Amino acid sequence: MTATSRPQHHNGSLARASDGGESFAKFFECWILEQSRDLAALRAAATARPHDADLRRLVDRVLGHYENYYRAKSAAASADVLPMFAPSWISATESLYLWCGGWRPTAAVQLLYSKSGVQLEAQLPAFLDGGSLGDGDLGGLSAEQLQAADQLHRRTIRREREIEEAAASAQVNCLPTPASSPFLDS
Repeated sequence: MTATSRPQHHNGSLARASDGGESFAKFFECWILEQSRDLAALRAAATARPHDADLRRLVDRVLGHYENYYRAKSAAASADVLPMFAPSWISATESLYLWCGGWRPTAAVQLLYSKSGVQLEAQLPAFLDGGSLGDGDLGGLSAEQLQAADQLHRRTIRREREIEEAAASAQVNCLPTPASSPFLDS
């Protein structure tokens, strides 16, 4: 399998692909099914009291399943990290929990700024001694790239504010009116 071919989910493996998010979404669907089977097997083992060797094999299989998940996620993130910040394979409810928990799309841009600042700071002494900034890391972003990131950040902030205002409006509309609530004074 080449680096540009689509990954195949076979015996819990995921090959690298250029379309990390889409491929990981497919992998994740299969992984969830495997996780459900593993959970059923663990529940059955809890009531059946299998031999230690059988239980050890089951636990090793489940742990291997999770190790494979994180290897696959790492490979997909290496191919394209952005889908990991806004996963298409999670439900709307899970997205809501991420939002309520404080995860916003702007966090990805803030991570970019933070990482580029750390890498630039590490290169600064060599640059001041007449060297150049390294290529291949975030410290070497061009002015145009930083400007594009800034524009994306600003658009994302505006969109987040629109969503937050719509959510606040929806919450206000859900409040009971004094006439309809026996708990509020009229």
